[in-house]
Amino acid sequence: MDLTKMWEAARKRGVPIIAVETADQQATTWYIKSLLSETEALYVWDCARGIKEANKEAKRLPLGQDGLDTDMTTAVDILATAPKDAVAILMNAARQLSDIGPVQAVSNLRDTYKSTGCTLVLLGPAFRLPAELANDVLVMEHPLPSEEERRKIVEDTCAAAEAECETFRRPDKKEMRLI
Repeated sequence: MDLTKMWEAARKRGVPIIAVETADQQATTWYIKSLLSETEALYVWDCARGIKEANKEAKRLPLGQDGLDTDMTTAVDILATAPKDAVAILMNAARQLSDIGPVQAVSNLRDTYKSTGCTLVLLGPAFRLPAELANDVLVMEHPLPSEEERRKIVEDTCAAAEAECETFRRPDKKEMRLI
């Protein structure tokens, strides 16, 4: 099952914590953002920038001091106040889950998010969940695009570029083979 179908099924069933294994966390963040409705707030945390409001609804409903909460345990505590049906993404979460503080914070969030329809998304290249979270986290995969998907991305990008720029030159067949 692809990520879109799994995501929709998990959100429909109120799954509060999802781990997504991905080689490109930024692309996965944008992909998840594209799956949300306009009324679902999206917050993204990383250890360098802290919590950021990542869409209009999140900017309308800020959680507090944007960007100052670079500690994952503190960030998860702040994310517990997210509005109904919000999504919170934790970048490089797999690296943080070897410490009991972040593990406990994520565990504490489970029932809060279950009751508010929120979803915590843990991103990382691979997950080996600690025993305390193993039964509470749904693990999904967001693989890199296939060759066919990459060709479609290039074709769509070329079509958009041609529509915007008279001097755009579409790649030839030899160049397309490199993609």
